[in-house]
Amino acid sequence: MMRTAKTVVLILLTATIMNGCSNSPTGTSDNEFYTKSIERIAENQFEQELIEKAEAKYPPRDSVLAAVFPWQQESIPETKYWWYSRYDGVYLPYALTIDAVQFYENFIDSLAAKEEDDFYKTANLEYNAQVNFHDSFEIFEQGFTNPTPKQLLGSFENVYVVEMYLSFKFECFVHCRLNMRPNRIVVFDSKGELLEVFYDGVKAVAVS
Repeated sequence: MMRTAKTVVLILLTATIMNGCSNSPTGTSDNEFYTKSIERIAENQFEQELIEKAEAKYPPRDSVLAAVFPWQQESIPETKYWWYSRYDGVYLPYALTIDAVQFYENFIDSLAAKEEDDFYKTANLEYNAQVNFHDSFEIFEQGFTNPTPKQLLGSFENVYVVEMYLSFKFECFVHCRLNMRPNRIVVFDSKGELLEVFYDGVKAVAVS
């Protein structure tokens, strides 16, 4: 039996699909094994371009190399280095980029395209990127319910902020399990120039 991915709509408030970004067709299927939801929410072409810029920004390669064991450094590519390790064939993201989102999309699509009757295997992807303008914006270290000034990472005035969130789950009954929720915050000035990127790095990943 061929199992097809359930695709929940790519959303742009302007109803214009961004060049270079996912163009998953609108629609759903009855299949509940492999699901994905991709949302990029922008109110105009300028904000669409900010999401494109945020997804196209790679972290410094040295920071990725510093996050892996010395014997793993050769596996980090010279370009498009968004991941730092892998588990059971799935890359673990150091930064949310367009390549990261497309990798998880393609991973689910490849599972759905296989003609197999494996009801113990499931995979789910949810990705959201949204732009908001802030007269004043403060960002803090993650993991604090009530952060103090010591946890303040940055303070900005009159900026556009792209918030990116991804959730990916992959399970094959008791044999394997992967669950991760990386995020990324990218700050631009009022003219669209990139100011700073936050929350890249190694994140907690649940595996078994």
